[in-house]
Amino acid sequence: MLQRKPLIMAHAGFVHLHVHTGYSLLDATTRPKALIARAKEQRMPALALTDHGNLFAAIPFYSDCLKAGLKPILGAQLYLVPDHSDKNTRPDQETRDQLVLLCRDLIGWRSLMRLISLGHLEGSHGKPRIDMAQLRENAAGLLCLSGGKKGGVGRLLLAGKLEEARALADQLATLFGRDGEAPNFHIELQRCGERDDETYNQAAMELAYELNLPLIASNEVHYMDPDDQPAQDALFCVGDTSTLYAEKRQRISKGHHFASPEEMAQKFADVPEAIHNTLLAAQRCNLQLQLGKPMLPDFELPEGEDLVSWLTHECKVGLQKRLDNRALEHIEEEQRAEVAKRYWERLDYELGIIVQMGFPGYFLIVSDFIKWAKRQDIPVGPGRGSGAGSLVAWALEITDLDPIRYTLLFERFLNPERVSMPDFDVDFCMDRREEVIHYVQEKYGADRVAQIITFGTMQAKAVVRDMGRVMEMPYGRVDKIAKLIPNVLGIKLSEAIAQEERLRYLMDDEPEVRQLMEMALALEGSPRSCGTHAAGVVISNGPLTDTVPLYRDPRSPMPVTQFNMSDVEKAGLVKFDFLGLKTLTVIDNAIKIINGRSAVHGEEPIDIAHIDIDDRAAYKLLQDGKTRGVFQLESSGMRDILKKLAPDTFEDIVALVALYRPGPLGSGMVDDFINRKHGRTQVEYPLPQLEPILKETYGVILYQEQVMKIAQVLAGYTLGGADLLRRAMGKKKPEEMARQREIFMEGAKTLEINTGKAEYIFDLMEKFAGYGFNKSHSAAYALVSYQTAWLKAHHKEAFMTATLTADMQNTDKVMNFIRECRDLGIPVLPPDVNHSQVDFAVEETDDGALGVRYGLAAIKNVGEAAMESVVKARSEGGPFESLLDLCRRAEAGGLNKRMLENLIKAGACDALCEGNRHALMLGLPEAMSMGARHQEDQKHGVMNLFDDVEEDGDDDDAFGAAWRPPEAPEWSEEERLNQEKAALGFYISSHPLKRYEEELTDYGLDNIATLKEKHENAYQQPRDEEGRIPVAICGVLAERKLHRTRKGDRMMFFTLEDMYGQVEGVVFPDTYNSSREILESDDPVVIIGAMETDGEEPKITTERVRALETFRSQKCQELRLETPATALSEKTMADLEALLTEHQSNAGCQVALWVRSESAKVGLALGPNFRVQPSDALLDALIRQFGPDSARFRSVSSLRQ
Repeated sequence: MLQRKPLIMAHAGFVHLHVHTGYSLLDATTRPKALIARAKEQRMPALALTDHGNLFAAIPFYSDCLKAGLKPILGAQLYLVPDHSDKNTRPDQETRDQLVLLCRDLIGWRSLMRLISLGHLEGSHGKPRIDMAQLRENAAGLLCLSGGKKGGVGRLLLAGKLEEARALADQLATLFGRDGEAPNFHIELQRCGERDDETYNQAAMELAYELNLPLIASNEVHYMDPDDQPAQDALFCVGDTSTLYAEKRQRISKGHHFASPEEMAQKFADVPEAIHNTLLAAQRCNLQLQLGKPMLPDFELPEGEDLVSWLTHECKVGLQKRLDNRALEHIEEEQRAEVAKRYWERLDYELGIIVQMGFPGYFLIVSDFIKWAKRQDIPVGPGRGSGAGSLVAWALEITDLDPIRYTLLFERFLNPERVSMPDFDVDFCMDRREEVIHYVQEKYGADRVAQIITFGTMQAKAVVRDMGRVMEMPYGRVDKIAKLIPNVLGIKLSEAIAQEERLRYLMDDEPEVRQLMEMALALEGSPRSCGTHAAGVVISNGPLTDTVPLYRDPRSPMPVTQFNMSDVEKAGLVKFDFLGLKTLTVIDNAIKIINGRSAVHGEEPIDIAHIDIDDRAAYKLLQDGKTRGVFQLESSGMRDILKKLAPDTFEDIVALVALYRPGPLGSGMVDDFINRKHGRTQVEYPLPQLEPILKETYGVILYQEQVMKIAQVLAGYTLGGADLLRRAMGKKKPEEMARQREIFMEGAKTLEINTGKAEYIFDLMEKFAGYGFNKSHSAAYALVSYQTAWLKAHHKEAFMTATLTADMQNTDKVMNFIRECRDLGIPVLPPDVNHSQVDFAVEETDDGALGVRYGLAAIKNVGEAAMESVVKARSEGGPFESLLDLCRRAEAGGLNKRMLENLIKAGACDALCEGNRHALMLGLPEAMSMGARHQEDQKHGVMNLFDDVEEDGDDDDAFGAAWRPPEAPEWSEEERLNQEKAALGFYISSHPLKRYEEELTDYGLDNIATLKEKHENAYQQPRDEEGRIPVAICGVLAERKLHRTRKGDRMMFFTLEDMYGQVEGVVFPDTYNSSREILESDDPVVIIGAMETDGEEPKITTERVRALETFRSQKCQELRLETPATALSEKTMADLEALLTEHQSNAGCQVALWVRSESAKVGLALGPNFRVQPSDALLDALIRQFGPDSARFRSVSSLRQ
């Protein structure tokens, strides 16, 4: 529908035509809605939007102005340079002239979108830039303001270059032309309290009068009121990472507020026409946008077909294929016709709605790129979201879940009673998603396909930290203030102040904190940055710049729309979601590994789409909670629920995916579901009609689709109407709920349902609607969960190999999955240049078992391409026989010193020198030099020392194989482990804390694995008075970063590491000063403090630090020594007495000597004279004397057992 211009009644005599909002990104604090409200309050007839180089806010600004009865004027401030392609000058030193462009009509709107798009896609150099040639080609339909002092004319006038200023003004006036008698180029005047304002204004007025150009008054609005100037100043500091006290930084005067018409008239009392001309310019800007009408891209059809006929044809062919291959294969022959009839009737019904709503093209487009992906062997997910409820989608191969078998509803996806675009979210293999997007670009045209922008905003805690930084407040102080803000998703600062008494106290007691919070409140929610939506892609039926302006995300080669997800749809573009799902990559790689080995053994390949959905081994794995790496089911909380639920049907997995959310978990709904499944709570149905609907969920209303079916069965709703009821229940609007209750009760009465029962069931539906989940989405993702569980149950080596490869750049995950491999009994083979592939690989061990070989590319700082050259050289020339052999044969330039050092440190070259990594490191310079010389000689055909002996160079190769590094002692165990960790990010052969693992657990200390489990289930953990989770954990400080507070005190940020991963933490000045010596040591430490849970990863705030030796002295109650009786003699007892005497301490722990024979084990408590000080030295001496595992420290006496 065309938007109508508002009627202009009695109005003010001025309109703001140069206005920036927060969407100028860290350059203005004003908010579009507040600007519109102020303009309406001041009776302005119109209002312009002119953000810096973008139209990010254009669509909501346009719509909100119309709602407020204001004329919206869309525009932008652009940057003009001599040559947009010249990017040799530093951005901060380049001359950029500002111009303000306003749209007069639809032609001007398209001109502006093209200019802004060109600025971002072709001219971006710190800012989006255009040049005069581009401006000349796209000036139609635009009004131009000269930009005041910051424009080209102003710059030249202030420089005294009057002739050049006159020439430029004349050029711009000619370029923009006239609208009848009125010029489209205006000289802009500003009086904002800045230096040179009047010098410029006088010269500008003289020039305007000379050239007969209109004058326009503006206030270049950046903030709403004069009092907002400090917050604006702080925002500039955020933008250029400076502080309020920095001398050289961007500043702004106090005059750039949203001045009232009266104030503007007073400012320009000597130039009243500059005020009046704002009205004349506003009257000439009459842009009318057509919003909300979707424009699907053209789909290429076979000759003689239209969209409806071709969709119908494709659906019929596809459904028949599905019925033959899947749906009917287990149905008795005599029942097949009746079953098939249900499918064909459902297909006809869905097609009728799709055609009626005008969406055949949409389904064909989505089906086309999915079928293309499958033809290229790109893994595609079985479905996502409500789209899995469509039979048409299943027939077209858009989804892979039979909606009739799993009772999924089409109307949950496409409601004929609520017209809105369908929206398929499609998962693709993470590694190959870009190929599908590239196919779409090629098919529809690169100028017609783009991704969608997102905006990051200044959230409560982040904006407090930002303001603390620009105010130069001590980090620890700001950190404590920020942590007073409750850890509630999306909480506002105003809510935090109302909820947290300590925050209010600080604001009342400390002026600096009040100032910080006031500025944070002013800036909270402002746009901070741009990004690219993870999945959204738009396809247009013409050049995109005719419909939306484009932006260039420096992290993406593809253009991005300047309108967000909601606004691109209002502009008429249709969104398609291309998501990258890592699990699909894992499944695909696992299947390739399995089928590759099957082919060698002559076995049939596996098709993951046709595995048994009732496989007992897969359900046993789920029931045991062995689901690390299993999609959606791997968290510790989920593993606990799996053990309690003991799923034994696919429907149980579907339910579990829907149940594992904060609402059901917190309401007791999960426990109720589990008790019903296992018969501990009786399953009852208020009415017999509900049993077919609720049986699969044991009488619990779990799915949104169940709410819809209940409304249909008990109250006669159509499924489309039932979807509207479901939406109303989700939104909880009282008026709408009252209306729906009336409809439901009336329908139930018509169907002769007991009034009391109907009222009760409606209340029940309303209660559970808040927890209800989309069954279509849950079922689709449950299928992926089941597939990964099946793979882990039957092909654990291939599955874990694929899982490790998918996360091989994530050190913590690699550590955890290697731990899982060991728990599963899968040998983990170390990296080896003679055995490893680029990725992790399945390899047969010497004893015939299957193991996982560490991938070369998972070693730090080696690079995938370089490791490909190593594997290629090995496959072509056989195993490497020495380090020199490796350096000579690897692709020239492929391996540098850093890469080779890391290969050595990681142990990947152990086979080249009997594991002596120290010797290899010493010999590396010579090996590299000789290898490079050999490659250079080969390149230029130079004969070497051996060519006159053997033409084929065998002796040369023999020399390379025989070369050995210099003799040197191997690194100590400690050094070897440290170097290994530097190359891999963790220890693979052992760990410095490994020896303490059992002892630390005995002392009740966390490890990083248990810490992360607590973080995942933070809502279940006990908390201290400040709402934090207490922790005590032992580890080694892997990284330390000292920081000096504003007061000059030292504090420390650290990374703590153990066998299971790493965690970050902070030590504030008081604790740092009291524990400095311990913190600077490389020995294991015990950190006692609290875990912060407001981020994606846990972080520790340290309260106390103890050396492990000290902590052990406090906790250890016993040294337990166990030995066979046959090992005891007078000498060993004398040696033991001497050793214990050496370590004797009255304050130490008792010694329990356990002696075992073939028939018994006896424990003896040694007397108080033999109490010892627990230490590693004592433990090591005992182990040397009595053997491994003979001695350990304990927190309780074993003699009490």
